[in-house]
Amino acid sequence: MVKWRPGDELPGDGESLVSQLKNRLQDVKESLEKLLKRDAFILERSLMSRDLKVEAAEKQFRTMISYREEHDIDHILDWKPPTALVQYSGCGIYGEDKEGHPIAWMLLGRTDSEGLYKSATFEDHMKMKMFQMAGCEAMCFRQECLRGKYTRRLTAVIDLKGVSTSHASSKVLHMFNQGNKLAQDVFPEFMEQMIIINPPRIFSMLYALIRPFLTARIESKITVVSGSKFMDKLSKHIDVQYIPMSWGGEGPEFSSEACLEAQRRHEQHRYHGLSEPEIASKIVTETSWSWSTELFKGCAPVSVGGQVPEEHFASTKFKSKDPKSLSVPPRAVEKVAITIPEGCGLHWGVMTENKDITISVEYEGSNEKEEIASAKKEDCHEVPVQGHLKHCKPGTYTLVLDNTHSRFTSKTVYYNFGSLRVLTSL
Repeated sequence: MVKWRPGDELPGDGESLVSQLKNRLQDVKESLEKLLKRDAFILERSLMSRDLKVEAAEKQFRTMISYREEHDIDHILDWKPPTALVQYSGCGIYGEDKEGHPIAWMLLGRTDSEGLYKSATFEDHMKMKMFQMAGCEAMCFRQECLRGKYTRRLTAVIDLKGVSTSHASSKVLHMFNQGNKLAQDVFPEFMEQMIIINPPRIFSMLYALIRPFLTARIESKITVVSGSKFMDKLSKHIDVQYIPMSWGGEGPEFSSEACLEAQRRHEQHRYHGLSEPEIASKIVTETSWSWSTELFKGCAPVSVGGQVPEEHFASTKFKSKDPKSLSVPPRAVEKVAITIPEGCGLHWGVMTENKDITISVEYEGSNEKEEIASAKKEDCHEVPVQGHLKHCKPGTYTLVLDNTHSRFTSKTVYYNFGSLRVLTSL
């Protein structure tokens, strides 16, 4: 594996590879130029994330453009995530490593993974991953403004103390893997290094389930440290003032006012009193990004996890909005049709009282028929399945609830299905 970091000269025929990739993307030139304005090395990052293979990098780049535009990633920091995903995530940004990269701390053993899973739809979990990555990207750019050095990477420290099989159900692992795969596609070559500490006995089993979703490039940056030796590894890359005392460092514990105050004092000393408004103003002036001013307080305290109260579960919120309901007999199909006029969007949400149901959305216009959401069996008795279209062609849209796979069990289904003139967060 060629060692490289953004901003340095690419190895070998790197410049030629960049030119090849750029030429392949001329049909999306406007989107490409927009991304280059945000990150002058985005083409190099895509190439390195795919081991300098131009064809693979092109595929990743097109996926990135499509996803960023469809989900409006440029403005995702304006989104307000579900409360539980913020307060109980066990994650956050605090401090910087010795090279100036922001540090993402993940205290996975302290989290209620099942509770977090039940607290949001799959779509919101993926959106939260993008929200976190965009926040990390913002903190990286902030470091660039402070240091005058390209710093578009982060260091991740993952503490697995307390992780057990209760954290690793198939549905939780699926969500985790899909989120990581998405992050690698939309934010290529973003990881400086990942240090995993306190691996449990089941770590080998867990890693085998996660590994297929990691690129070779990412895997090469992972270090696993067992036992008490992790402080030697952490202190080699991270100043002890950022490592909590309970770990053997000199810093305050996570998620405390002392942690915030320590970060502010450190930055005031290093950057000679450069104010947060000055930093924010510089970034807003020099880029087209959308920023939350809360992001520039120098430290996004790490949530320490904990049990998620049922009041935060997505099912509780969904049913509180008075969805309609119907019963689908065994070996039967029920359909709900609505007419959408021009200029409207479409949203749908489905949840069952028990077990699964196959869901699809169909469109029929004056001269065409189309499947908007492909038929998929969904186990949605714990978390509702939701979807939306930003721009709909006028015509008839049908929500199809298919229970033909069930021989004896009828399904009670709660659903929302309607049009929206101005789409809001679902």
